[in-house]
Amino acid sequence: MRVLRLFVLSCTFIAPGLAGCGADATQARQSPHGATVPAVTAAPPPLQAPITSASLTRISGTAADDIWVVGAAGTVLHYDGKGWSLIPSGTTENLLGVWATNPQDAWVVGDTEVVLHWDGTTWSPVVAPSTGVLIGVWGSSASDVWAVGIDEGSAFYRRWDGATWTYDWLDFAPSFWSVWGSAPDDVWAAGSAGPDSGQLIRYDGTKLNRVAFSGPQLRSIAGTSSEDVWVVAQASPMQHWNGSAWEVPSGPPITGTLFDVWAGSPSDAWACGTNGQMLHWDGSSWTLAALDTTLSLHGIWGNKTDDIWAVGSSGMVLHYDGRSWIPVFTPTN
Repeated sequence: MRVLRLFVLSCTFIAPGLAGCGADATQARQSPHGATVPAVTAAPPPLQAPITSASLTRISGTAADDIWVVGAAGTVLHYDGKGWSLIPSGTTENLLGVWATNPQDAWVVGDTEVVLHWDGTTWSPVVAPSTGVLIGVWGSSASDVWAVGIDEGSAFYRRWDGATWTYDWLDFAPSFWSVWGSAPDDVWAAGSAGPDSGQLIRYDGTKLNRVAFSGPQLRSIAGTSSEDVWVVAQASPMQHWNGSAWEVPSGPPITGTLFDVWAGSPSDAWACGTNGQMLHWDGSSWTLAALDTTLSLHGIWGNKTDDIWAVGSSGMVLHYDGRSWIPVFTPTN
């Protein structure tokens, strides 16, 4: 399975950025009554000297002062509201997914099916290494966590019930790349059904069900409710689930791959990918945001409208303050 793992990483995260993009990133917001109001700007995070050159793959947090980032070769970063620091992970495997429920409970997954748990003090392995690759992780609570990935050419998942991780696989789905849910009985897994087609599976609290979907391989899924779900893919526009059908809202052409998507509300979502692409959804359409980088962006997560983070190649960490994206670290290579 080493060949498979290298394929996953090269196609997904551990790759240099390509050509850049550009547009005005300043966004106005809509009040609950529909009037346009100025964007609210959060205090910017402190600028720091670079602390890693590793490719960073995913980001997740529980609050403005509790944010985790993972990446290549066991890299783990933490933000405490004052600055970013490297945290020992105890592994050199590539880490591909992270999810946290509180400052004393977080999970990381990655190559060789590594599963690490944070107890507020240290990261510890909880699953023996195996042949698969875990790429995404999400939970509805501390006792209900899903991790998804690829093993021997088939999609598989692990599930934590608060005491043990169980394992199961789907022989009809080649891969899972991302998992997200709106509730314990509404969990979605996104991935591929073949070289040129995507696949979605939805858990209803009792069983896994296929979701009708027409489009390319999917790389990430996120939303705000069972009627507001986004998926992103390779060289394809974002698609939106409105509770009854998939729709393709207006937006600019997409080049390369969109790796991740995050939604804060039905009128505020972000997606990022290769070529330094960053796109914003305002409730009506997607627009390109202006970024001063050509590096690939692999992960995005937000605490609120004016406190959003993105991570990518060469140790890149960006912060959005409600008006513009600002590098926190200058790439080291």
